[in-house]
Formats: sequence, C-alpha cells, structure tokens
Amino acid sequence: MIRNLLSILFMLVILTNSWSQQDEDPVILIGATGKVSYTAKPGLNSMAIVPGALVKVDGILSVKGKSTATLQYKRKIKHVGPNQTIALSELFGMSSTSSLSFDTKFAGYVEDAFVMAYYTPETGAEPWGQLKKKKGMGDGWGVVGGSRDTTARRGTGDGWGVVGGKAQKSTGDGWGGTGSVIYALQPFGHLAQGNVVFAWSRPAGKPIYIIEITDSNGKLIQKGSTSDTSLVMNLSSTAFEEGETYTWQVRTQGTANARSNELTFQMNSIADRDNILSKTEKTAAFENAPQEVRHLMHAVAMEEKEWYADAIEYYAKAQRMKGSKSATPRLMHSAFWNRRGIPARAVSVYNVN
Repeated sequence: MIRNLLSILFMLVILTNSWSQQDEDPVILIGATGKVSYTAKPGLNSMAIVPGALVKVDGILSVKGKSTATLQYKRKIKHVGPNQTIALSELFGMSSTSSLSFDTKFAGYVEDAFVMAYYTPETGAEPWGQLKKKKGMGDGWGVVGGSRDTTARRGTGDGWGVVGGKAQKSTGDGWGGTGSVIYALQPFGHLAQGNVVFAWSRPAGKPIYIIEITDSNGKLIQKGSTSDTSLVMNLSSTAFEEGETYTWQVRTQGTANARSNELTFQMNSIADRDNILSKTEKTAAFENAPQEVRHLMHAVAMEEKEWYADAIEYYAKAQRMKGSKSATPRLMHSAFWNRRGIPARAVSVYNVN
C-alpha cells in the first residue's frame, strides 16, 4: 500500500528529463534566511518564495537586507546575499563553483529528494499528492511543501499515515499496531561508543520487547527490554570493541513471540566520525550556508561514509529547525529511508512537523 503511494523506490540518478512536464532543469532554493523573492520575467510581479521552491534559471532572485539564499542548478551550489539581486543565469554562469568537496554528491542527494516529490517515471504522476502552484510566478514550477495534504488518516492500519489520496484498509503487515511482524529500523552502519537509539516498528498488541546484541560469533553481548518501540542503550568501551561487527534483533516476550530482521553495525572511533564532520565544516560552502543546510550537509557526509545513525540525527535536526518553512529537510530525510527500502518509514518522517 505504501509502495503504491510513493510509486518509486529511491535511486541515485542524475536528472535529465526527470522533471514532470518540464523541458529544463529547475533551480532549487535549498535553504534561506530571511525573505527571498523571485521574478520570472521582466515586467512580471516578484513573488516571495521559501526553501523548496523550484524556479527557472532565466529568472531574477532578490534577497533583502541580511537575508541569504542557498541555491542549486545542475549540481552547482551557489549562495546569494546579503542584500543582493541577481539574474540566475548570470549566477550559475559564473566560472567559480562551490568549494565543498562533495558538492556534486550533495547536490545529487537534493535532486533525488525532489525527484521523489515531483516525478513518477511509470505514470508521470506526482507521488506526494497535490502540489499547489503559487499564482503570479509565471514560470510553471511552484513550491514543494506547505500545500500538500500529508495528514495521517485513520483506517490504513500501518501507523505511518498516507500522503494524499484516500485511506486504505488495514494491511496487517506489522506497521502501526497490526500484524505479527517487527521491522528493525536503526542503528546500522558505523557507530561510536556511547548512547545509541535502537528503534523498530510496532506489531499488534502491547508486548514487551527484548533487544539482544550479539558479536560475530553469536555470543550475547548486551540485552535490554522495554514496552516502547525504541530504547537507548549504552555501547560501552568495555563491551564493544572498535573494528568489531555486531548484530542486533528485537523480539516480543512470550511463547508466541515475534522476531524482527537482523541489523548489523560496526564500532568505530569518535575521532573518525568527527574528522568527517570537520572536513565538511572547513569548506567555504558550509560557512556561507544557513544552519538548516549545514545540518543537511552533515547528514549527507555521514550517509556517504555509512555513519547512518548520525545521518538520521542530522536530517532530523534540519527538519526540527524552529520556524522553518522549508520542505527540503523533510524531503531529504524521507529520501534517506526510501534509499533503505523502507517507504513506510519515509512517509512517517515526512509527516513529522
């Protein structure tokens, strides 16, 4: 059911003709501080836009006062402001490019998230439901986010809600209090010693969950229990060794217990993790970006190096930014879970306000 709602599982692709009913790549407003306006053509009224807007490269962007904007076009990342008005064709025609070492990769992650929002290759439909076009812009693109109906509805039986369309009948598949299946969600990939969040889906009933962590030889290293669908466990230096791989699984307590899939993680040093973050933070692109985009850059850097728990946290931080109207963090966080092949989780994080 969720698969039909999202229509496509996420793939890392380069946009060519992937923008529905458009003959050219759009400029994406990734993030901004303060007010940003866009004029499609001379003589037309300017329109206030927010992060998540897709506009044409032959338009004019204006930021007033201390405002700044971070934009992307054909995998080039540029910054505008403060107090600057510039033709986008001129901005992206400049020879200088972002010095961010993974700028092309980061831009690819952004594009992929917007592909998920705008385009379904099988039908050309928009898998996220209705995209409300802003009147008066005159360029045919519009804005992602803030306008589509993503309210979770009753009756789906999966606990994640639905995006657009009508609610469907209970699937009984182990999402949101139905069925007997449990899906282990996180952690996986590289971890550092310390407190780590373990999370999974909720099957039917109100069971007690048992979390078990074993080493590469199958020896039980740590165990915990809870009635919730997440548990913070301390992976101490005495029990968990750097360079070693561990497996975890969750099950319900009782004779007719349900058991989740297994996930693995490898212990690595905090210094290795901090080095990845430090390299990103030393770039000019990071320094000029608003805090929301900085979190997304951190998230992509962590995901690229398979520090997935940290990537999840940075995507969530960007999404939780106070006062943000941007759709970009929601789309990129959702796309992370689609890349993992868990579209139900993708819908869930998208719907978090």
